[in-house]
Amino acid sequence: MLEFNRILLATDFSAAATAALQYAAVLARLSHATLQVLHVIDTRVAAFSHWTGRAAGKVALQVAHGSLAPVLLVPAAYRDAEITATPPPSLPIQCILLAMHVVQYAPQAVTLSRAFALACNATLSVLQVLEPDKLRSYPLDAGAGLSHNLPGMQALMQQRLEDIVPDAPTGPAVERLVVIGTSSEVILQQTNERHVDLVIMSVHAYGGLQKFFTPSTVDAVLEQTPCPLLAVPFPPAW
Repeated sequence: MLEFNRILLATDFSAAATAALQYAAVLARLSHATLQVLHVIDTRVAAFSHWTGRAAGKVALQVAHGSLAPVLLVPAAYRDAEITATPPPSLPIQCILLAMHVVQYAPQAVTLSRAFALACNATLSVLQVLEPDKLRSYPLDAGAGLSHNLPGMQALMQQRLEDIVPDAPTGPAVERLVVIGTSSEVILQQTNERHVDLVIMSVHAYGGLQKFFTPSTVDAVLEQTPCPLLAVPFPPAW
């Protein structure tokens, strides 16, 4: 069950923000949450109108990396969704991709991915990207020899995914993927190939600890993903 108490919709009231408004309305109904709407009059954008699009994208990235609460970012060009806010409310989410790193991830990202999958009756795929040139950076206590054994590392990652996101007695089954490649490229490839409706990723604050899903990875996915992305912050102490 989705358990949001308060939802803040930040909007510029443009046509491009309509999908975000619809998502916020449905999430509020599904969670029985209060919905607050925020519109910021940015004098810099008013003074330099040709910066509007660039400024909006930069603000979205800053919020995603600075918020202590999960942030749902809906692409301005997202038009495929048929969202129903009237009873019974429903979101157009049939396929969810949780992109994570088994060594370090936000626990709330796992919880929210299950909650969204259950609420939307959606499939859930959990993705771990294995980058061959970074095998030594995976402190999995697997022995020094395994850092040179790609198939062995894949098998170990697969087992870790099963430990972190096991099948639950209720809800949809979990598909676990360990794919070799570059994080941002693989995440976007899987998003497109699987027709994903929601991507969920853990995100560090700017200037904080940046080891695995660094801002460049999250930002690259956010800038190119064809569907909404839920950025889930790490706990403050991480």
